[in-house]
Amino acid sequence: MVEEYHPDWCDRAACTAYGPRADGYHRSEPFVLATDGPGVQLYVYKVADWDGTNESIEIAQLERRTADKPWHLREPLREMHLPQTTATALQGVLAKLA
Repeated sequence: MVEEYHPDWCDRAACTAYGPRADGYHRSEPFVLATDGPGVQLYVYKVADWDGTNESIEIAQLERRTADKPWHLREPLREMHLPQTTATALQGVLAKLA
């Protein structure tokens, strides 16, 4: 049996790189931020392809937790996908603005 690869940061509860619901992505545990919108939260997390390549940061606006689906299986209200190089550049910009 071949062991499945997972990056160190991969949260196995949110990982869908393998298995029956596989979409080919590793996901980190999200940082969850409150927003001004009632019932809406911002989820920021790292993703990568099943083989650990193409790391990126995703920012998803989701309705507050509901019991029917875990966060990574809910349909986002809005979503932004930032390749790792763009996310790193954004980090520098945010530090200057803070």
